[in-house]
Amino acid sequence: CEQWQHALCLLAEMQTMEILPDVISCNAAISACEKGQRWQHAVQILAVMQHTKQSQDVVTYSAVISACAKNGQWQQALGFFTFMQAANVLPNVFTYSAAMTACEKGDRWQQAFDLLAMMQQADVVPNMITYLAVISACEKGAQWQQALELVRSMRRSALRMNVITYSAAISACEKGKQWQHGLSFLATMQYDDVRPDTIIYNAIISACEKAGQWQQALVLLATIRKNALAPQVITYNAAIRACGTHGNWEHAFCMLSEMRVISMARNVITYNATIYACEQALEWQHALNLLGVMQAEKLLPDHITYSTAISACENSEQWQSALSVLERMRSAGVPPDILTFNAAISACAKGKKWKQALDMLEVMQRIKLVPNAINYTAAINACKRSRQWQQVLSLLAAMRNSDLEMTVMSCCDAVSACEDVMGVEHVVSLLTVMQHVTAWNRE
Repeated sequence: CEQWQHALCLLAEMQTMEILPDVISCNAAISACEKGQRWQHAVQILAVMQHTKQSQDVVTYSAVISACAKNGQWQQALGFFTFMQAANVLPNVFTYSAAMTACEKGDRWQQAFDLLAMMQQADVVPNMITYLAVISACEKGAQWQQALELVRSMRRSALRMNVITYSAAISACEKGKQWQHGLSFLATMQYDDVRPDTIIYNAIISACEKAGQWQQALVLLATIRKNALAPQVITYNAAIRACGTHGNWEHAFCMLSEMRVISMARNVITYNATIYACEQALEWQHALNLLGVMQAEKLLPDHITYSTAISACENSEQWQSALSVLERMRSAGVPPDILTFNAAISACAKGKKWKQALDMLEVMQRIKLVPNAINYTAAINACKRSRQWQQVLSLLAAMRNSDLEMTVMSCCDAVSACEDVMGVEHVVSLLTVMQHVTAWNRE
């Protein structure tokens, strides 16, 4: 049996022999449960100790709190932390660290920060594990400023950071799009003679991607190879996304080909990022080709894949291809959403295919997807481009009947569609409606 089970059996035998387990025996059993991630059993042992008036010390509570922390029971952990203080058991550095780890698991960065302040007020010196727990909590809470301050505090305390601590701090910067701070940490690691791993590079590349720094992302990818580290799928995906943000589809394709050369399996996220790069660069044909490549590699395109491909066709005014991809999407059993249909309707508008745009609205209603103001506005634009003023007015009426707020753009398109064929009176009436819409939006 496992160690925690063996420990519980020994406690049971002691009770059978009418031997009262002392605090050391109970603490050993609780620690075994903590290591075996059996927090309920650890809590039960503590309850028995309290019931039998057995004394509990800081080791007892630290082990129970740690058991709760490892299993994500942050509320239980903080409850025991409060209870031990009420029982006049002073927490030590291990207790505080365990409680902060519980906060980190529960995404409670503020409570972790408060515990650190309480710890310092009690003259308990934080160690590496303490800081790691709070920095990790800040990382999960996207509190990069707080993470940076904690790193500075560690340096003032002459604590040496390791690769795990750096990783947590850099991940916090990544979530805050602070790529420059990430690069600064990378330089500091070299100064501290701490070798960065692929995970750290992944976080900094991701930060560069979110900040639109695609050139820097490619430099970091090259650095990984130079340092004889193995890039991961996540590494390439982040770099491809960075290129996609600025429409650098050639670089995205180069990395996709490189993954194939080194026999690295590409996933749906990889192709979604590359298709997005094609969409941004108006390379709709390459986007559609990638759909075929995915199927050849037995990868199932998801909602993002199809929607991005449709947007690529819409941006390039390829309405027929957009509708074809939409049909493939539905045939594959991937449900389109309002934004997907909006891209398809907009593609029809750019191709002056008002009938197809109206058909899309009907399809939405058939599949129980209620069109919103954006969908109607796109359809109105399609009718306006084809001078179908009657359809424009019909769509405006449908919007009002659906209690949808008419946008300024829809009213402008309506005026544009009607001004050549209707009298001044109707145009003035529409302008009045537009003024009301503007007033509503301001309110």
